[in-house]
Amino acid sequence: MSYASVLDSTPGHHGSRGAHFVVTRILIYGVLILWAFICLFPIYWTFTTAFKEAPDVMQGHLIPLIDFQPSWKGLRSLGLSPDTIFETSTVREEFLKRFTNSMWASLGGSFLALALGSLAGYGLARFPYRFGPMKNDDIGFFFISQL
Repeated sequence: MSYASVLDSTPGHHGSRGAHFVVTRILIYGVLILWAFICLFPIYWTFTTAFKEAPDVMQGHLIPLIDFQPSWKGLRSLGLSPDTIFETSTVREEFLKRFTNSMWASLGGSFLALALGSLAGYGLARFPYRFGPMKNDDIGFFFISQL
């Protein structure tokens, strides 16, 4: 009996199973970090674009202080920069009016979709339906896949 076979049969020694566990964890966390980057990059891009001037936006510069110099010019034109926020601004009032209208429209649409979706979900859960070859579970899966 070799020393390696004794170690493999020793309780508490995992051998290649431990290495497999570590590799699996590295892959899982690598994929999660990549997915977090994919999900958070648009937020970063939006935030940095607010501090760019028009030529920098068109050229696609991404890294502040290296690719471009951040400025308040875009926010100042809306009356939202720190030096103009407390002054009277018709541009800001117009922007906020349009922004408020957009918020009401999006909230109204979301609540309408939530109400109709809840009613449809209740109907699918409570009563048996057939739509061609599809039954309740198939119809429900179709609705969920459209999200």
